[in-house]
Amino acid sequence: MEAILDNRPVILFVSQAVGTSHDKTNTYCGVGIRGELTSNILTSISSDKYNFIREFVDNNNDLDIVIQKHCPKIIIYNYHSGATPWLNDQSLRLKYNTIKHVMIHYDLLQSHIDNFNPDNFVGFKYVISDNDTLITNNTSSFIVPRSTPFSDKIHIENRVDIIPRIGFQGFGLGHKGIAKLAHQIQSEFDEAIFRLHMPYSYFCDRDGHEAKTRVNEVRSIITKPGIRIEVSHDFLSDEDIIKWLNENTVNCYFYDYLPNSGIASSPDYAIAARRPIAINNSRMLVNLHNLSPSIEIEKTSLKEIINNGITPLLPIYEKYKKENVVRRYEEICDILLK
Repeated sequence: MEAILDNRPVILFVSQAVGTSHDKTNTYCGVGIRGELTSNILTSISSDKYNFIREFVDNNNDLDIVIQKHCPKIIIYNYHSGATPWLNDQSLRLKYNTIKHVMIHYDLLQSHIDNFNPDNFVGFKYVISDNDTLITNNTSSFIVPRSTPFSDKIHIENRVDIIPRIGFQGFGLGHKGIAKLAHQIQSEFDEAIFRLHMPYSYFCDRDGHEAKTRVNEVRSIITKPGIRIEVSHDFLSDEDIIKWLNENTVNCYFYDYLPNSGIASSPDYAIAARRPIAINNSRMLVNLHNLSPSIEIEKTSLKEIINNGITPLLPIYEKYKKENVVRRYEEICDILLK
């Protein structure tokens, strides 16, 4: 049988293997997980225009090999200075100077866009952000919808839990506001199950010390006998994380306010779980601010957020559809290759 030629331009998506399902150590890295998630979407939904291909590499030698293998027109790099420092080396971008090289930047600020300069991005001439609260005013920076792991196995439902199950999922680092959430639960409820899923971060908490510290803090705050604490640290697949979140009455994220931080990725899984979400006014959650009714704890309560159900999140579900993510990446490729 004669092979069918694929004449679509190749768009290579490069991400790290460390801290993803392609890393055999069963460890987590938030940057790697986001790269895996976005590349899953781009390669699973067929594009009529472009042939999206992904590769997971952890050094420039392997990157050179995959560039020669695929001969891409554009390379999109899932970049972070801490997780992929080897991408600071510009030698391959200079060697393959006819290819369009694009950085995904997770901590992009409006000031970066307004005063765009490749020197601020280790020589990258193009940058992508999934913070859709930013406004782009040039042809070097692009905004895309969040990549969210929506699952066909999760369905919207109205469920009433006699004893509320209040969840937090993410790394157990100090700025995640887990103690604030514990105080809120202690204040509002006499009976509840406080569920914590905190895998160890490959780069920030490899031995689990931070996660265990958060558990001890929670146990010192929760004193009511009717509030039970459940803790897990296992490495879970995307599907299992979403299933775990779907089991909760509400999933909560009360992060500290870090002025130069990007959008947090853990709530993307809570969005995919299609259960109520409670947040605070942290900059890391700015994409979920100003929903109606509000889900910000400064403006309401956990009980009220639970009562409102998923109504505030319906516009988010629509905005972050996988098809919208692919369509936007196609638009960016159109601009870069015209």
